[in-house]
Amino acid sequence: ELRALEEEFERLDLDRTGFVNVASIQKGWGWSPELASKTVEEFDHTEDRCLDKLEFMMMMCPPEYKLPSMRGPGHVAFGKLLEYGVEQKREWVEDQQQ
Repeated sequence: ELRALEEEFERLDLDRTGFVNVASIQKGWGWSPELASKTVEEFDHTEDRCLDKLEFMMMMCPPEYKLPSMRGPGHVAFGKLLEYGVEQKREWVEDQQQ
C-alpha cells in the first residue's frame, strides 16, 4: 500500500519538484479548484501552498489511523515544551555522569 501511495505521489508531481499542488491535484484527480484548494490547505502543515510527500501520505492515511495535528500557537508552544523537556533530560544525564 505504501508503494502505491508513493507511486501516486510521483504521478501527481508533474514537475518532479517533490511537491504536489492544487493544479496537479485538479489535473491528476479531476477535482474542482475549490476541493483541491481546500484539501491542500487542510494538509499543508508547512503552509507553503503545496504538499510534500509526508503531507501527502498523511492526507491519504485513513482517519482511524491519523495522529492529531496542530497549527499555530498550540503547535509552537508544544514544540517549545518538548525542547525544554529534552534539555532537562540532557542536564539530568550529564549530572548523573559526574
